[in-house]
Amino acid sequence: MAEDPVGEHGAVEFELPLAPAPAANLFAPHKYLHKLLGLDASDSLLSDIFAMVAALCDPMTQPEDNERFPLSVEALGQVAVALAYQMLVAQSAPPGDPKQGDHKHTDHKHTDPKHADHSHADPKYGSPPAGAAGVAALRFALSLKFFAILQAIHRVLRADDELRVRYLQNDRDAWQNTAAHWLPGVPPDAPHDADACLKVLYYAACVAVMALHKLFAPPRGAAYSPAVNPYSEYLLRLWKTHTSIVALALEMDRELEEQAWAARAEYLDTPELVKKALLGSSAVRTVLAWVLEQVGAGAPAGEAAPLDADVCTAPLLLFYDPLARAASNCGSVTRDQQLLMVATLVVRLHVRLSPVADPPPPETFPVFDAQDYAFRVANRAAALGSAGDLMVDLYYRDQFDEDIKYVFGYYESDDEGGPGPAPDAPRAAEAHGTARRAKTDEIEFDGEGRDWRDCARGENVVFTARFLALDARARAPGADSDHFFSSWFELEQALEFLALVKIESVSAFVQRVGQVTLNTVARAIRDEAAGQAGASISPDQINMHLTSVAKRELRAVAHEELPSLSFDQLTTFDLILFRNPECALALFDELFMCKGLRRSLIWYFTHCVDFLMTLINYVYELVSGLRGNCPGREAKYAFSRQGPLQLSLVEKLMALHELFGTASRWVRDDPDMPSSRELHTVKLVQCLCLMILRLILNGTIKQHSEDSLEDYSHDLQVLLFPWIGRVPAARELFFKIKQDQFRWLELDDAHADENTPEKPPQPALDASASDILCVLDRLATLPHNQYLAVAEEPSVQLAFREFGQRLFYHICRIYNVDSVDLTPFKTDRPALDDFFIFLTRFNDFSKNKTFARNIFSLLEGIIVGDRPDPQDDGEAEFLAAQMEQGAASQTSDAEPVESEFNNAFLNGEGHFQDDELDKTDDKTDDKTDDKKKKKKKKKRRGKK
Repeated sequence: MAEDPVGEHGAVEFELPLAPAPAANLFAPHKYLHKLLGLDASDSLLSDIFAMVAALCDPMTQPEDNERFPLSVEALGQVAVALAYQMLVAQSAPPGDPKQGDHKHTDHKHTDPKHADHSHADPKYGSPPAGAAGVAALRFALSLKFFAILQAIHRVLRADDELRVRYLQNDRDAWQNTAAHWLPGVPPDAPHDADACLKVLYYAACVAVMALHKLFAPPRGAAYSPAVNPYSEYLLRLWKTHTSIVALALEMDRELEEQAWAARAEYLDTPELVKKALLGSSAVRTVLAWVLEQVGAGAPAGEAAPLDADVCTAPLLLFYDPLARAASNCGSVTRDQQLLMVATLVVRLHVRLSPVADPPPPETFPVFDAQDYAFRVANRAAALGSAGDLMVDLYYRDQFDEDIKYVFGYYESDDEGGPGPAPDAPRAAEAHGTARRAKTDEIEFDGEGRDWRDCARGENVVFTARFLALDARARAPGADSDHFFSSWFELEQALEFLALVKIESVSAFVQRVGQVTLNTVARAIRDEAAGQAGASISPDQINMHLTSVAKRELRAVAHEELPSLSFDQLTTFDLILFRNPECALALFDELFMCKGLRRSLIWYFTHCVDFLMTLINYVYELVSGLRGNCPGREAKYAFSRQGPLQLSLVEKLMALHELFGTASRWVRDDPDMPSSRELHTVKLVQCLCLMILRLILNGTIKQHSEDSLEDYSHDLQVLLFPWIGRVPAARELFFKIKQDQFRWLELDDAHADENTPEKPPQPALDASASDILCVLDRLATLPHNQYLAVAEEPSVQLAFREFGQRLFYHICRIYNVDSVDLTPFKTDRPALDDFFIFLTRFNDFSKNKTFARNIFSLLEGIIVGDRPDPQDDGEAEFLAAQMEQGAASQTSDAEPVESEFNNAFLNGEGHFQDDELDKTDDKTDDKTDDKKKKKKKKKRRGKK
């Protein structure tokens, strides 16, 4: 016997005999889930497909993966489609065929529906003709099975009704009472491991979504088009439902944390069932987002790579953990879905109603906005309203996935590959610019007699008796006052509390903390003015803390409620303004009493604060003398000085000029602006118009002034001009300013117009130049930078506009929309031809955001309706009242017609209609006017 080589050891392999006991049935939980889902047991193909999907997803039964072939969501989706096809072929084969009941011997050419042999199709699943039509019918037959499985899973997961989850009034203290409306319904006393069964359902949902995508994927190399996938509408609604579940879970986690912080009690962890729903919905939401983002235009370079890696290469079991995903905001939707809504209307033509638009079963659950909920339920009962409901409450680029990681203990600084902040990195104003405090007044009065002093004036130099009494009591020997904070640490903690907790949560306590904070700020300013040495709190310290970037944990919590906030530049003041706006503005009132800080504050809140209605209202009250101790004004917080807060003329001019300049940049009409922000911007423009009109009426803005500093005409025209074609109030105000400015030139202008020779008619555009197919073919060959330039050419814009009007005409005519005069849109082009162009070139149309925005603006009036507007916490009472009245009196109720800039329009008269349309039919006009009046009355009744 040869000796073993040095350094090597022999090995002996042997197997231990199994214990003499019955082996565990690893497929028994799948049969239980089949029964729990309520799938049709008589449908053998459906049962086989579900058993196959469950076996692929269950960690105990799925095949072993490796580095070369990971069992990712995409891979499992492709395998599920291939195996389901083999099952369909086996069941469709005639008796005695070797393919029946034996999948493993099926020839490789049958693993793809494109190579299917349909000569012996079972009548139960149809007998599709040969060719492309047969492939499409086979794909659709399989998709129905995956769709039935996906629907059944979401009924058990309680994610089958978007509106129920969206409007559910959840209670953190009694969350079990509403658990049956949004948390998974796997019984905890199930005969098998309930947690394992729940995970299998979430895994299977991810694979079923991917299968529905793969069944309608184009041939290799072609771009996927969501318009040809009949389930795109359902998948988008499903994404919105899971997003609402994630929002509910994050809201509960945040409220429990706030409650523990406010009561200085032990933190109660988020319930385990809520965490499980958060994990599962986050995974399904990510797969849905990946599918919805698969549009031919492609994401920016490098942006989609991490998400592709998560879905296509990461194993399913690893992908389920949010901490293991590489993409930061993997579950958010970034592409505008407006054209998908139009495609939905086209695809469901002559279909009575989509299955997803059926009214929900009658059930009782607490609703937090009953009026809006009832509106959306009624709107979804019709085909047009159901399609329009896709765009309601659809938010882009949310950051819920980062918040989910925080819930499960992940922080970006813990990431080994992520850059962490420097140990001594300053949180000062370098990251978020602000103006420096003026130590001395270089100029007190200029040659015009204007007061340039940066200090309190008038009655504001005198403290109120209330404040003096509180201060005297606090300074008494041995006194322990609870009206002031005695150290910077206490004040800093109070500011962070106000940035974290809303006043609605514990109103009395939050208001008390806010008033003590204001008293402390006023006392610090008084001590500095008196020259008292050794003060632990200084106004500079307070100003720096408020205008510096807030702590990361405070910013993270704010993003759970408002993802649109700029995460990297949120200051402590921004967070206080978001949570407790009245307290934040009262803080500014007190800081205005600090010498050398006033113009710095004006510059800060007109440049560095998010542009909100709260800011517009604050500037209006500031320049109108309505802040401070103003007679007749009820204030939640007491002001430390006597009389209204007084600004000098220079400070008023600075506030208004800076506000109008910032507003003109912020509300600029951007064609790439998301629809949700666009609606918010229109409201801001309306609010600005109302504010400007009020300031003109009370004399703050003078229409005729020789002083260049008091001339606002240029600022106002730059602000209003981009919106004169879309906001009636902006148009009327713009032309009012123009007419007042140039009234003395009206006669000369009229005389000049009479002597101006008429321009020769412009030659008509070549028909081939404006043909939409020619335009699309031309644009398809251009790189992105040239595409944008060519898309602005008049002939290209004309082609897209005419095609959009034709689509609008076809949809209104086929859906029997009688509330719109279709005469201006009438066309002889066949509807089927235009629909075919739109669906087959959907990806090319998706590149043109202006086209998507225009077609949506045409359809918005007939598909969304007059949705009740939610109340804005930041609106002032006078602005809110005037906005509601102005919405009924100033907003044009004209039908969505492409209006021309006629003479009446350019003169600031008339309405958003073409002059020629007004002369067509008197009877039609009378009926339209009656409808408008009824519509206005309904609006007034809806707003009390």
